[in-house]
Amino acid sequence: MVETKLRETTPRLEQQLAKEQAARLRAEELAHLAQMKFALRGCPNVVQSFGSDITTDCSGDSIYNIFLEFASRGSLFDFIKKTGFGIGLPEPHNVLLVPIVDGYIPKVADFGLAKRHNVRDGSGVRGTRLFFSPEAVVFGIQEAPSDIWALGCTVLMMLTGKPPWACTSKFELLSQIATETPTIPHHISKATQNFLSCCFVRHSAKRLTATELLSHFFLLELDECKEVFIQESAEVSNQKYLE
Repeated sequence: MVETKLRETTPRLEQQLAKEQAARLRAEELAHLAQMKFALRGCPNVVQSFGSDITTDCSGDSIYNIFLEFASRGSLFDFIKKTGFGIGLPEPHNVLLVPIVDGYIPKVADFGLAKRHNVRDGSGVRGTRLFFSPEAVVFGIQEAPSDIWALGCTVLMMLTGKPPWACTSKFELLSQIATETPTIPHHISKATQNFLSCCFVRHSAKRLTATELLSHFFLLELDECKEVFIQESAEVSNQKYLE
């Protein structure tokens, strides 16, 4: 009789402990997110935070709340589903669309895996393996140059609609990252090829920084295309007006 009661109680206790641990981890994750948003307050491309508090639900569980800027246009994922544009863009759920006077602006909402520069927090290598850099796989190092490699993977995915690596297992993926470089398509512009080559430099110390990449002619080329588009649109509008 006693043994039967113990058998019934043990699974319940395990479920309760698992529930409490999950709630604690979620609260820690939200607290970390709140800290990151406080550090990035005022950044125009980050969803703004207006504080946080802790409340208790009807069952007595504590709930960590963060008060965020309202993104009425939903996520980039929603936009892609409606329009079909942006197929291949990774993690579109983490980018929200906030309305402005003449449209909307995309803002990053989730920084759950972010960490301080050159700070070892004992958590090891984190993130999506598909975007891991060679130094992250081989040496377990994740710093600013690792983000540049991940940026290259992101741009490559946006251009091709496919993952940067063609593999079927975790071991094969990590092996390729440790020894190879993603294939850059030949049909894209020379500027784009060069930009990706700068991101995929295998030696992290020789990889360009984010500031240096902002001056890359691939991005300048995009700005020029945008200016030409705006100018041509204005000319078409003027022509219609004259007619």
